[in-house]
Amino acid sequence: YLLKPSYYIVYLLTPSYLLLLILTPSFLLLLIFNTLLFATTYINTLLFTTTYNNTLLFITTNTNTLLFTTTYTNTLLFATTYINTLLFTTSYI
Repeated sequence: YLLKPSYYIVYLLTPSYLLLLILTPSFLLLLIFNTLLFATTYINTLLFTTTYNNTLLFITTNTNTLLFTTTYTNTLLFATTYINTLLFTTSYI
């Protein structure tokens, strides 16, 4: 007793369908996992960029503070020089 040829095709293809059914969930899991890894990497990159920007802002603030301190010191020096000039003038007079 022989089966019709169309049944042979079904019997030949069934193992590959079963293999696809078995492998598809793992492929989907891999895809989801890779997407999560990419998202994590992207978030970490954003966090690094934010940290870098904050560091630059801190450096800029620190530089501005130093500039302000220098200006303040120069003002004090000018005031001291002015007072010394007044003292010299007073002494001279």
